[in-house]
Amino acid sequence: MILATEIKRILFRFPKRTILTISIAAALLCCFIGYLGNMQSGENALIHLGQAVPVTVQIASRNGRNTQRLEIRQKTFQGIMALGIRDAQYTAGARISMAPDGFIPENGMLGDSLLAVNNLTVLENPDANAFYENVEVPFWEEGQAVCFLQDDYAARQNLSVGDMYRPYIYSPRYNSDGLSLYYENLGQKSLKIVGTIPDDMVSGEVIVPVAWLWQAEEDAGIEPVCSSFQGIVEDPLHLNDFKKNLPACGLGPVAVDANEESVGNALLVHDRQYIEKAEQLIQNNRILKSFLPFFSLTLIMITMIVTFFLMRSVRRDMALAMALGQPRIRCALPYFCSILIADLTGGLVVFVPVWCITNISPLRFLGVYGMFYGCAAVGVAAALLLVFRFDPLTLLSASE
Repeated sequence: MILATEIKRILFRFPKRTILTISIAAALLCCFIGYLGNMQSGENALIHLGQAVPVTVQIASRNGRNTQRLEIRQKTFQGIMALGIRDAQYTAGARISMAPDGFIPENGMLGDSLLAVNNLTVLENPDANAFYENVEVPFWEEGQAVCFLQDDYAARQNLSVGDMYRPYIYSPRYNSDGLSLYYENLGQKSLKIVGTIPDDMVSGEVIVPVAWLWQAEEDAGIEPVCSSFQGIVEDPLHLNDFKKNLPACGLGPVAVDANEESVGNALLVHDRQYIEKAEQLIQNNRILKSFLPFFSLTLIMITMIVTFFLMRSVRRDMALAMALGQPRIRCALPYFCSILIADLTGGLVVFVPVWCITNISPLRFLGVYGMFYGCAAVGVAAALLLVFRFDPLTLLSASE
């Protein structure tokens, strides 16, 4: 109770000094929040860098020259998806004919082309992308038996939206030479026509969901394959781990001297821009962290100097109390607590404007304030040690 009374007396006896202490504490806390805020902003920028500067990947042939009409096996596809890929875009292809005798590869009769896509934006033509973004087919990615037909092809087959389309489908595979093709007969299938598109928008008379084509291949006892694949690495912060696990998926680096151009077993990783930005952010964060001890020491020194000069004006009061038998620690305790209370008040004054400006969370603010308060306590303690170096009797006997 006596201690609380002394603290109250010290705070209200010199209101200007108290207000000055509160103001200095508020200013120092703002600087501390700004410094730590820059560190946090750098860390957040690094975490979210993958959104602003995505790391894109694309499966290619071993020599890197071919990214379309590949043979990408399911082990490779499932493996790379398991490593963490977002916004994946992949396609598959087949040949179609309305009659069994309309497809005879030996005689050059290859029918028409079918393009299977995993969503309605995986298209080569930008105009086609805009077209498909306005088509609401929620069951496309579910692999239901639906299709789009090119206008000219639909007219030739005398088909329209809502009709059932029943083509014979032939899935291409590469021979062992990696150049010539053979075709697996998937049989006759039924598809519902849900739309038609202009002839020059996509390279394929018929567009179907890739999941549907894969299911048709599995039903025929054939391993499904992709003909192209690209996507974005979901967690580029662990890009090294991502690359380390690629061989398990059957993927490796590009070998420009290789002759193989049919199998998709190499991965093009477009990460140069991301790595440059990430290295810059990491370097900036490392510099800020390395200077944090010096910044904290500067804060302690400023607090110590300010406290020392504020306490010089009450040294005679302290000397008189010690001359009457009060221990140094007991004499310093009220001043130590009063200054820390003033610092605490400065933090409360700063909280509302800082929260409005930076939208910092209360928990985060408390963490920063705890670090600041620890530095301030060390500075105040150091200042009081310097103040209490004097000899009470010498000070009392000294002339004004």
